[in-house]
Amino acid sequence: MSIPGWQTFIRDKAQEQKVKWTRHAVNALGAETVSVGDVEIALQQAEIIELYTPRHRYLPDCLVLGFVSNLPIHCVVAMNKPQDYILVVTVYQPTKKEWHNDWRTRK
Repeated sequence: MSIPGWQTFIRDKAQEQKVKWTRHAVNALGAETVSVGDVEIALQQAEIIELYTPRHRYLPDCLVLGFVSNLPIHCVVAMNKPQDYILVVTVYQPTKKEWHNDWRTRK
């Protein structure tokens, strides 16, 4: 599937509330200032900024950019098309130390 196709899949599953979370993602969220609900809403408009290669991975996954109250949020999302859901692997707020101001480009 192409990046636009995966992006639509992520947005659709978020809209349909077909989102699962890893324990790691829930723990990582505890260090941030946003909630599970905030992230799930942000995923409805998320943009894929990196599509990861499939080797050594159970499901296709990618890094997406979303916004919560104008704050950028990055999520690694795995797409389980056969079972019709997305899996949030991790979530964090990107920093200016590692990312350019567009939040899409690594320094």
